[in-house]
Amino acid sequence: MTTLVQRLPRRMFWAVPLGVALTAAAIHGVMMLMPAPSDLDLSHTRTSETEAFVASIEPGPITMGEPQTWIVEVTMTDGSAVGVNDITVDGGMPRHGHGLPAEPRVARDLGDGWFEVENILFTMAGWWVVNIHVETPAGEDQATFNFTL
Repeated sequence: MTTLVQRLPRRMFWAVPLGVALTAAAIHGVMMLMPAPSDLDLSHTRTSETEAFVASIEPGPITMGEPQTWIVEVTMTDGSAVGVNDITVDGGMPRHGHGLPAEPRVARDLGDGWFEVENILFTMAGWWVVNIHVETPAGEDQATFNFTL
């Protein structure tokens, strides 16, 4: 027969991780319910993080549940053409901790810094970000766009 003192360490072995997991789930749940920050910049033209380029998007009507095609323009901060080696797009919901539900891709280089990006998909209401990553001969940088649906 085991005593309570002998059984206690085994129970604590499961109780501590379970408590940590439940606490993390509760914090995540509260964050998901928080509204988007009230000071979000919702503009469709953004300067990249290191001010290497300016990106502008033409998303058209933003809807939920349907893949969308956007037009993205990338220029140097002085408005001149930028030599783009590669451009990628990603994003997600910062409060929910997940990415976009589909993988956007550059479908066509339209020339003069204009690109057609397809397969941008939003599946729920809330605060979303879309990041435009641009690799130039000078290095890599990104511009982040905020949306609330």
